[in-house]
Formats: sequence, structure tokens, C-alpha cells
Amino acid sequence: MSRSAVAKRLFAAANPPASGLGPAPLDGTVVLRQLLALAAAIIMARVLGLAFRRWRQPPVIGEIIAGILLGPSVLGWISPQALSFLFPPEAIAFLNIIATLGVVLYMFLAGLELEPKLLRRQTMATAAIAQFGVLVPFVAGLLLAALVLPGLPSGQPTPLYFRFFLGPRWR
Repeated sequence: MSRSAVAKRLFAAANPPASGLGPAPLDGTVVLRQLLALAAAIIMARVLGLAFRRWRQPPVIGEIIAGILLGPSVLGWISPQALSFLFPPEAIAFLNIIATLGVVLYMFLAGLELEPKLLRRQTMATAAIAQFGVLVPFVAGLLLAALVLPGLPSGQPTPLYFRFFLGPRWR
């Protein structure tokens, strides 16, 4: 594809024709694909969550594994076509919104169940858990950066900056 063709496509994507107010209306296939993606994610998470509960493990472990199995790490590796059919870009955007809303609601419920009196009685344990919850992943990121940095091509970033860039992202 020539540069001018690429430039025209980028310009067309960045500047859609004005056709009234708001985004373009959704057609039935987009909504069905979004619902299919949502149903697949919910069913897989529920099935693996129940299986892990039977094995006397927290259901959330099965739900996390369901996400890994349905993602690009496993399904995308086994069948990229199945991944792109099941999770097209518009469905991914939809699922991201649903997931963000779910995390916000979950954090709200976790905050409601928090007992400040219990935290005050166990100040040292609370502080230690909070500090290690940040410190351990940060140190792991720094160590990973030290292992990865020698393998980077020439023009690599400054080692100190790279380590401090990767350290917080390990969490």
C-alpha cells in the first residue's frame, strides 16, 4: 500500500463524515457480536469458577484462568480467526467498559465491608501488608528490568530510567 493510500485511510478514519449528532448508530450485527463476546466470557468464567470451587479453590482463580484461555495468550495462539470472530474490536471496547464498571463496583463493595476499627487495632499488620503489596512487585520489576536490559538492541534506554519505568508496571 502506498504512502498516499495509507494517508487517505488515516485521514478518513480520523475525520469521519458528519452525519448528525453523536456516534453512528449500531446495527444488529455489532450488538449481537458484543452480546456473544459477553456471553462467552461470562459462561467460561462461571464454568471454570464452579470447577475450581469443586476442587476447593477460590472461584476467582478459575475466572482468571478463563480470561487467559479466552485471550490472545491461548485462544489467539491456537486460532487467531476464532479470537477475532469471538472478540472483534467493537466487542473488546464494550467488554472493557463492562470490566471497568465491574471493578469500580467491586472496589465500592470492598470499601463498604472495610472495618476501620479492625484496621486501627492491627496498625502494624495493615501497614506491613500495604508496604509489601507495593514493594515486592516494584523490586520484582526492577529485577526483571535488569534481566531484560542486556537483550535490548542498541540505542537502549538508560539502565536506571528503564528500571524505574518497568518497576511500577510489574504490579
